[in-house]
Amino acid sequence: MTRIAPIKTAQSSKALWFDAEDFEIEVGQHVVVETARGIEFGTLASKIFEADKKQLKSLRSELKPVKRIATDDDIERASKLEEKGKNSLPRFKELASTTNEDMCPISIEYLLDGKKAVFYFSAPERQDFRDLVKKLSSEFHIRVDMHQINERDKAALVSGIGMCGQELCCAKLGKCPRHVSIKMAKTQGLSLNPENISGLCGKLLCCLDYEFKDYDDFTKRAPKLKAKIDTPDGTAVVTDINMPNETVEVKLEESEKRVRIPLADMIRDKSRQGNRPNKINKEKWEDALQNKNVENLEAVYINANLDGDEKLATGNVTTLPTSKPAPKKKKKPKQKKKSYRNYKSDAAPKKRRRSRVIETGNND
Repeated sequence: MTRIAPIKTAQSSKALWFDAEDFEIEVGQHVVVETARGIEFGTLASKIFEADKKQLKSLRSELKPVKRIATDDDIERASKLEEKGKNSLPRFKELASTTNEDMCPISIEYLLDGKKAVFYFSAPERQDFRDLVKKLSSEFHIRVDMHQINERDKAALVSGIGMCGQELCCAKLGKCPRHVSIKMAKTQGLSLNPENISGLCGKLLCCLDYEFKDYDDFTKRAPKLKAKIDTPDGTAVVTDINMPNETVEVKLEESEKRVRIPLADMIRDKSRQGNRPNKINKEKWEDALQNKNVENLEAVYINANLDGDEKLATGNVTTLPTSKPAPKKKKKPKQKKKSYRNYKSDAAPKKRRRSRVIETGNND
């Protein structure tokens, strides 16, 4: 059995596995590890656990050991390099604007050994940054590694506050779902308005993936909407299903009475087609009625202040004037337009201009 230490580096949203060997590391303690990029500074994300052979075979690369537990000098050096990366970001943006206008610089990560720096950026398309690399290497005098990330990884790296008022899940939990589809929103009965189901990154919310399995399992076991259910009081129609409470709401066809029944109390009538529950026993039906899980829509529209002689609104809404209304202006009577069909006969002839002759010369 191999002891696995999940280590999270500064700019990584996911925890990487390392061989803990004989080190006794606590959660949140800083360590120094070696990755494919070089020597990095990291933190233990969760408790050390023992992995079996199947888990080790599933790894894409060879498991590397933890070099050492971070000392005070390592912690101080890592903080200085982090501050250096923040101070270098404005210059990175200036140089990127001259060579790649579509590039959006995000952050700079200096590795612990100080020999290499990773420049993170996002862009709508693939970028040719060969000229930019030359400028960055001459400006910062370090080996430059350009790394393009997508919008989800950008949100996880920058972080922020979501519409729920909490920190973004991708930044807080350290992972992003591989694929989020619009089907997940439909299955959970959410609004398909892009503004309601999109996150700060402009993509579909990551949290749609968290409860999708539970909703998908419930919708497969529950009857469909508008399905007919046999009850002791007659045939009812399914009007709503509630996954968190595991209940189904049905409405009797002959009345406006709606009853909420637990899904576990419904059974399937074998004489009817389908594998979903379509019947409610008398005992379960009476239990639901006694537990006051009934809502009568006829009582919702009763108002004690109405006398019965009221009429429905015509649709024209008027408001009370806050001041004296201005006097209405009298409309001018419309003048009838002349018809020009008989223009030649009715119209007056145009006046001819008199030509003025000026005579010049002798009168002999």
